[in-house]
Amino acid sequence: MAFRAAEKAIEDAGIDKNEIDLVIVATMTPDYGTPSTAALVQDKLGINAAAFDLGAALYRICLCLFSWT
Repeated sequence: MAFRAAEKAIEDAGIDKNEIDLVIVATMTPDYGTPSTAALVQDKLGINAAAFDLGAALYRICLCLFSWT
């Protein structure tokens, strides 16, 4: 599902996928412990980019902190 969402986002943005230099996936239910879901998406997109997963619970905390500023 993340790969399809990434493809659609790239298409909607009208950019070349090779312009992407970072893939972040926020999830509470990763497919595997390792490799990260972001790394799997990055590989499936066929791009040379850094990639990491962000736990969705941590994402919510960061969102709250940033919304206060």
